[in-house]
Amino acid sequence: MVLAFKLPGRPEMRRISCACHMLNTIYQNFINQKPRSVFLMPAVARPVLDLIKKCKVLVTHCKQAYLVRELSVAPVQACETRWKTTVDMLDSIVRVYGEPEGILFRRDETDKLPASLEFMKAIVDMLRPLKKLTLALSYSSSPTIHLVVPHFFRIKKERVTAPELDDMEEYKALEAFRVHACRVVEAKLTIEDVHKTAVFLNPPMKKLLMFTPEEQRSVLQAGRKELAAMGGSLVATTSTAYHGKGLDMDPEFHEYTQYADVGPSARSLDEVNVYLSMPPPPSTKPLFEI
Repeated sequence: MVLAFKLPGRPEMRRISCACHMLNTIYQNFINQKPRSVFLMPAVARPVLDLIKKCKVLVTHCKQAYLVRELSVAPVQACETRWKTTVDMLDSIVRVYGEPEGILFRRDETDKLPASLEFMKAIVDMLRPLKKLTLALSYSSSPTIHLVVPHFFRIKKERVTAPELDDMEEYKALEAFRVHACRVVEAKLTIEDVHKTAVFLNPPMKKLLMFTPEEQRSVLQAGRKELAAMGGSLVATTSTAYHGKGLDMDPEFHEYTQYADVGPSARSLDEVNVYLSMPPPPSTKPLFEI
């Protein structure tokens, strides 16, 4: 993709990772079965994978045998390319577990019923926070890039514990899966510079309180560097008239400086400090309104 946009005279472009694709990769590594992978799923956690496979078989059987007609809610089919649907599948089976259980018993097909309901509920509860994170970053009507950092920090700080289960083997499998999942999240959930910049450009979070002092200085320096590269000033002052150059007047017009004040008083301002000194907006106000 980067090479496709590498054209003569055009500034060099760089790839920005999609946060939701990153989460999908993390999901897939939870049940990684590649022998040489550093994220190979431990053998003791294998019952979790077996449960997921058995749930897929159950959903397929319900559709092929038209059992969905007897269910109050049809179970969700998991999609390999969208791993959060695996959580949806497990959750949908948990919600109607008693219904397929009775139908399969009547048809003498109880072998198609997944493991204990408690085990399934525990797995769903463990995976639900990541599913919520995917949904929070998937809105199409408002920007979400500024939400990547706070959500990633929250997921990394949360420490999910495996609930006590009657079946000791299931408990051991769940605990091993939890430890493995935490290791994958810690290694794969990376925050890029563009995400840090997006936090800074979101007025309610411009103080960068979630970062260390060193990281805060780094983000502010990057912001000043970007402003210097744009040329002109982006802060409009009340003491000077508008001096911006329109598209028709300037062939080198840049969209970010369309309404810039390039008067003498504006040039002397440190815009980052001016921005930081502004009072925060109401936390309930949408970003577009700010």
